[in-house]
Amino acid sequence: MSQCEFCQNTYTSISALNYHKKTAKYCLKIQNEINSRVSLVPYLCEFCNKEFTKQIKYKKHVDVCKIKVNNEKNTLNTQLEILKKEYEEKISQLNQKIIELEKLNIALETRIECLTKPSVTNPNTTNSHTAIYNGNVQTNNQYNNFQVKIDELPCINNFVEDLISEEEFKNSLWASNEKRFMRNLSSKMNEYMFFTDKARGNVLYKELLDNEPKAIKSTLNNFIKRGVQSEKLLEEIKNFKDEKLEEVGTQNDEDTLEKVCALTCIYNIMETVIKENKTNKNLYEPVKKFLNDNGRFKDEQQALT
Repeated sequence: MSQCEFCQNTYTSISALNYHKKTAKYCLKIQNEINSRVSLVPYLCEFCNKEFTKQIKYKKHVDVCKIKVNNEKNTLNTQLEILKKEYEEKISQLNQKIIELEKLNIALETRIECLTKPSVTNPNTTNSHTAIYNGNVQTNNQYNNFQVKIDELPCINNFVEDLISEEEFKNSLWASNEKRFMRNLSSKMNEYMFFTDKARGNVLYKELLDNEPKAIKSTLNNFIKRGVQSEKLLEEIKNFKDEKLEEVGTQNDEDTLEKVCALTCIYNIMETVIKENKTNKNLYEPVKKFLNDNGRFKDEQQALT
């Protein structure tokens, strides 16, 4: 709604208000009086309409005009309220992040404790394999008393050492995009697993637990996470990144910039997965696609018996 400052009538649009000001006799009369008055008064305060004949007095008044001061005070108070709300929202978001970090820390401590705690065998039960995923201990009695006969698979414990020892690892880091690294990582993972059920994404791999090779049945996502979950892998990528940044210096040609950008992207992806223990679709999607397209299938019974 728009209101006429001369007669206080209200109108639904600015155009209607402007038409009214140009045609209403009462408002035209007031406007003429004001215009003639202003022309006679050299200086008029725009805040309180007080009149002055000398500029110096006008300037002194404007600095201390109560209406102006009150307007400025109200504006500042409004801005202060807005800033307070923004500050409270930021504090709330930070508190939420702290809670999330504490939960991740607890999960990490639980995982470390589970990994370092010696396994206890219950004499009343047969041998059962205990697999640990994301801090949750899951006991699987499906493979009691079997001989592990998946000898052609290397142990997942050696995956990172195997990956970083090959020349292609560094070559894949220094490429125009991260696809080459993901392809190299996927190809190496393909050597460490069998699909037992592609439709459900179930895989079988081998891991050294208590210095004994154990067959582990898992989902593809858990297998991928188990393979890359190593601070050493992240450290190797970081060291390579630091060396390359120092080597290229201020080079800003298009090829170098693309490679630096891809390397930074790879590091950020792996940092999310390894340090923050979070799923990153930029890692999982290409690796899953490669393994789904190229992964080897082996019947579960044939692999285990």
